[in-house]
Amino acid sequence: MKVSCYCLSYGRTHLLDEAVESFLRQECDIDRELLILNDLESQTLVFDHELVTVVNVPRRFRTLGEKINAAIGMTRGDVIMPWADDDIHLPWRISDTVERLGDHDHWRPLLAWRQIGADPSLKKMGPGGRVDGASVFTRTAFCQFHGYRQVDGTKERKNWTLEDREGFPVRADVIPLDRIAYIARWSTGCYHHSASNDDQIQNWVKKDAPAGRIPVCPAWHADYLALHRAAVATFL
Repeated sequence: MKVSCYCLSYGRTHLLDEAVESFLRQECDIDRELLILNDLESQTLVFDHELVTVVNVPRRFRTLGEKINAAIGMTRGDVIMPWADDDIHLPWRISDTVERLGDHDHWRPLLAWRQIGADPSLKKMGPGGRVDGASVFTRTAFCQFHGYRQVDGTKERKNWTLEDREGFPVRADVIPLDRIAYIARWSTGCYHHSASNDDQIQNWVKKDAPAGRIPVCPAWHADYLALHRAAVATFL
């Protein structure tokens, strides 16, 4: 079995550095890869690592759905995992997620952490919320349901993901607080796909995204393990 994590990049390189660091910190012996797909034509991302592939394309994809499908199409794994460039993935995410997926086609935790703006503390999300970025699914299910709809998730928020498809085998359950592996971040100083329209995204990119040849420099900008432990102690 091989796990393929796909990461969509569009200008938020300071956050991408943390996402790549999250991948490199994964504590597991599972065969895995991270594919980064960048379609910001003014940027060329550069990174050399045996587990990480960077693909730069010279023209922006028409929709987010098409970009996701293209990224997954360039991976090789049997198991597919979104790897958001603006969120933090704790070191046990891959191992725990694969274990909970088991022989099924999909799994998603009902609990995650949320971090908002300059406040470093982590707040509990769930069990009522839905964090698609923390999910996992098989390539078999992805192909059976013909991938993501070719629409822009910032505009059409209903029925565009795999989970929204009628008949898709959604599985989700509550996990122990100390095994939460996903930190969803909001108000990071740049756009957020689920809360920004395309004009807002383009305005931010033109103003703040660096241009040219950009090296990916994996690093966490905070001690997220310590923040995780503090949050567990708070909510237990």
